[in-house]
Amino acid sequence: MEIELDLNSGVGWFSGVIALLFLMVIWGWVGYHVTPENGGVLTWSKWQVFLARRDFQREARLLQEEAEQLAALLQTQRRDPVQAQLLVSRLQQRLREVQSPALATPKSHLLEAAQAVLDWSQGVGDYGTAVQALHTFTSAMDALNEP
Repeated sequence: MEIELDLNSGVGWFSGVIALLFLMVIWGWVGYHVTPENGGVLTWSKWQVFLARRDFQREARLLQEEAEQLAALLQTQRRDPVQAQLLVSRLQQRLREVQSPALATPKSHLLEAAQAVLDWSQGVGDYGTAVQALHTFTSAMDALNEP
């Protein structure tokens, strides 16, 4: 069985041009999303700052989501020690992901708030202390967002 390959037919060139255009579009898309806002050259130090900022924002969102769940538990004003324990356990596991040094203070405040909510749900602490602990966390997060 013979296979005849004709490179002059134009099909190979056409496929090559299409593949090259596709690669250029992908390359441009990636370049657009990683180019700094001022359009300058992306140096290694700028790339590290970009990665750190992205991690910071992701971790700050995680802290905020966990705080919202604690606040939702407090808003019910119904003591449920089992639900509180599960929530606090999950919160403690998720907070192990937070490694950004800038979030160390809000992280510790959130852990304190979680403990205060757990104490309240078990009848050991009072409601006002739990609310105040959550407010302390919110103040620490607001301080990070101020210019």
